[in-house]
Amino acid sequence: MELNITYKAFNTYKEPVSEAIYEFILLPALNQHQITYGVELENSIQKYPYKYKNLYGFDVVRIRTTESFGEMNVVMNANVFTKTFNPFDFMPPNRETSNAIMSSIDYYIENHLFLKQSPLTALPIKKIEEFIKWEQKESVFEFILRLNLYLNSNFKYEKNATTVKTSASEFVELKKGVCQDFAHLFVAICRANKIPARYVSGYLNQDTNYTGTSMMHAWVEVNIPTVGWIGIDPTNNLLIDENYVKVAHGCDYKDCSPIKGILFTNGENTSKYEVSVRQTQQ
Repeated sequence: MELNITYKAFNTYKEPVSEAIYEFILLPALNQHQITYGVELENSIQKYPYKYKNLYGFDVVRIRTTESFGEMNVVMNANVFTKTFNPFDFMPPNRETSNAIMSSIDYYIENHLFLKQSPLTALPIKKIEEFIKWEQKESVFEFILRLNLYLNSNFKYEKNATTVKTSASEFVELKKGVCQDFAHLFVAICRANKIPARYVSGYLNQDTNYTGTSMMHAWVEVNIPTVGWIGIDPTNNLLIDENYVKVAHGCDYKDCSPIKGILFTNGENTSKYEVSVRQTQQ
């Protein structure tokens, strides 16, 4: 499948910005499931972008200016070929095999960043007790499928119910939120069960009827011993397929925030975002 992706952000400032540094994590990643070409990133303040790799190996684009401005707009355009694959095409290990691997020091060292709770994924002990546990009879894969269905069935997708600062614990109380919240809670429960899980940001094909296509989407990747990382989307109760385009992963949203920066200004600002992800003719 070939997808054309456009991301637009419009930022207007009540008072002039005298100096600024922006960082963008917007570019589709290169991996075994997708190939990216024709990537363009333009900004209205016309500053040359500097690109570097973050802690997790994903592209971060940085621009800096010391010239005053009142608005800053950015447009990212890319074409991505995604590979069609069967997300169930593997043999998950049984619980005994998983336990043997996951209890090793090597496994812990390799995955320790995705086993520790962060402020956005932390759950109080009393809350953890309320959620489903990884049963002794289950494989890791069986557990995450059950967890995926549980979250999708018991929490409501609703825009503007939460913010980017909403934690998994707060989402539990609200019972409603967006894809970021579903991903944070999924990650939190996995980690509470000592299963490595990481937060993923990306784009979702808008020619589908999936939930969460209008903006950048969030899902989860879980490490299954002997298999590796697999993607799972609790917002839609799906395993990741060719309709998903990955941008980056991290411990939580903060590691994958599409736009962040340091600004020298007074007063408020307004921000608007647009995302287009469409399948092209082949």
